Amino acid sequence: MPIRGTLSGRGRNAALPALFLLSVLPAQAPGLPSVFVEGRVVDAQHRPIGAALVRAELDGVEIARCAADAMGQFTFAALPQAFVVLLATAPTPDIGAVEVDLLGESRAFAEVALLPARKVSGTLRDDAGKAIEGAWITAAPSDLPLFTPAACMARSDANGYYELTHVLMGPARMRFWAPGHDGQGAAIDGHEDVTQDATLPHGEERVLEVAIESDSPELLAAARLMVSSRSGAALPPPLLHPEQDRPGHWTVRGWCFPGELAVHLACKGAVVTPSVTQLASDARQQTISFRVDAEAPSLQGTFTAAGKPDAAGLHFAGVGLLAQPLEGPANNWNRIYTTVVASGAFTMQSPVAAGEWFAMRTLSNRVVFDANAQNPTWFLGQFLDREDWSIPTKTAHSVHVVLQRADGKPAPGCRVSVSMRPRAREGQPADSYPILIGLGVSNTDGTCDIQCLSVPAEVDLLLEVVGAEGGKSVRAAAGADARTDFGVCELDAPAILFGHVRHYDGRPAIAYRVRLGRDLGGESDVRLIVTDREGRFRVSDLPLGVWYVKTVPGNSSMQRTLFPGRECELLLNIQ
Repeated sequence: MPIRGTLSGRGRNAALPALFLLSVLPAQAPGLPSVFVEGRVVDAQHRPIGAALVRAELDGVEIARCAADAMGQFTFAALPQAFVVLLATAPTPDIGAVEVDLLGESRAFAEVALLPARKVSGTLRDDAGKAIEGAWITAAPSDLPLFTPAACMARSDANGYYELTHVLMGPARMRFWAPGHDGQGAAIDGHEDVTQDATLPHGEERVLEVAIESDSPELLAAARLMVSSRSGAALPPPLLHPEQDRPGHWTVRGWCFPGELAVHLACKGAVVTPSVTQLASDARQQTISFRVDAEAPSLQGTFTAAGKPDAAGLHFAGVGLLAQPLEGPANNWNRIYTTVVASGAFTMQSPVAAGEWFAMRTLSNRVVFDANAQNPTWFLGQFLDREDWSIPTKTAHSVHVVLQRADGKPAPGCRVSVSMRPRAREGQPADSYPILIGLGVSNTDGTCDIQCLSVPAEVDLLLEVVGAEGGKSVRAAAGADARTDFGVCELDAPAILFGHVRHYDGRPAIAYRVRLGRDLGGESDVRLIVTDREGRFRVSDLPLGVWYVKTVPGNSSMQRTLFPGRECELLLNIQ
């Protein structure tokens, strides 16, 4: 089954750098309403999994849980507007997870694909042979970043015993850590249950200290340190957000995996320098210093009408505004949120230091930037001292569609993309390269609303739908009233790619990775699917065309062309 990518928030656009859309679970901005999230849990053949347990995690901590119904459907009535991980497990054992960005959303849909898991257990002892109680044990898939949210964690008991009940089959990275000991790691693979013991020597040879340069006791107390793993390894809660050992000072001990940790500092109401993540080096002891300045200039400016007909009568009061760094590591904590006053003025903490580039977008269905970037939803600027930004805005455009299968039932979970193409003038050829301006996912009732679009006059909008329920391409002229309604769209039957992966002796290749790829004129579209316990897979949400199929690892490869409504069977043999 395909491994789902991250669902981004309003103005889901692809024109900015990929790092722009990556972030690690920032806290929800105050005053933002909760998000209604629905979804479904499916297996490797895209069949619904009933009674699966679904947990919502924010910053590594469970904040809500529910059980999927007989059709695999689940609902969370109120999740925060932040990056949230939805982790699903079944007794089989199977596990799956997806990370969703809910910032700027009021309703969202997510599909969680369950993959075969196994049990990993063992005993932890110190270098004197004594059992270690209360140690943290984590395991996370290590072959691709999209797998890493499917992580699991346990604590050792009084006998040093631990048990991880749902570790995704295939390559995984394990970490063992306990206060007063140097941590240890292990790499595991395969699909059988594993016994993995570890010895954690006494002492904490590797020490990372983080300090703040500030004369303000209030800022020192308010600063929050966040630690993450560059490799995707799951971190124990005491390491994710270590407590200050004295005002403005933290010490991380015993995490002896060189170059793996990344640290971030957040301090409300102040500018943190440097804003880019500092990486722990291979040194056994290292000190990282941040400067926190409450007197640093704020990011400020004013929304103005763009001087176009669709900008007339704009109302700015209460418009949400998001600012974040343009560049930086994938673990980007610096998302700052504020609201605009009636005059269009705003003042907010800068997410970057002086001289660095930032990006802003609105979180409103009413107003969007007439921006200065290739992507019309974002405004890009360089943060300089004492500069007041004047940002042209216009009425936000939205797209609405209701997706149905051929039998009239709703088609949830379909990926919907909106592109625009300038309308051809008489005697001139049409632009043959549509510009992608928005992405969305259809809800349980088949509806999909894509908000905060910047659509110029005299353009055609192209709606592309791809999903397990089918696909469709629809073209329409942009609506004159800032909303284009495609109405009810009946999907064409999907192309289905299914098959088996087997060893040459006939055994099923359990939880085997299969790479699907196609060439898009210099760009590539790559998917990764995973087989079930019978070595089977089924994919029905691929765009039509020629796809190259290859086992990973392995030497079995072939090419297939997908046609609408037709099934294509594959048999892949591996050594």
